[in-house]
Amino acid sequence: MKSKRIVIKIGTNVLQQSNGKLDHKLIGELAAQIAIIRGHGHEVLVVTSGSVGAGRELCSVDESKNTLASHQILASVGQARLIQIYADAFRKHKTTVAQILLTRGDFGLRKSYLNIRNTLENLLKYKIVPIVNENDVVATEELDLNFGDND
Repeated sequence: MKSKRIVIKIGTNVLQQSNGKLDHKLIGELAAQIAIIRGHGHEVLVVTSGSVGAGRELCSVDESKNTLASHQILASVGQARLIQIYADAFRKHKTTVAQILLTRGDFGLRKSYLNIRNTLENLLKYKIVPIVNENDVVATEELDLNFGDND
């Protein structure tokens, strides 16, 4: 069978439990499934959401007014936690992950686009799973519009 490059999108609705917190067990199960896919010789990139939800686990920010600042705080605190959860889950399968934070603007500049592409290619070459998320601290358009994640 020919090796394929597979992009898996894991949205907030998949990652979060009904209480708004991240489902760590599910992330572990996803890592196990991705390890199986990789074991068949395929390359896998993960596009994730969930940094705001992860931030809710670590800090209490007044979200009653749905301010951009509160969501930026949750996203910035939560992104570190989210990538750590992924790293821990994949480590059980002897897999290293890399964090890639992007904005829409990164694709508009040729040099940035080429840097992104080259980095992703090299990560895959070294059998590292890229975990891609939108940089919600910088890319505020979506947070400003609907105060959600990048789904």
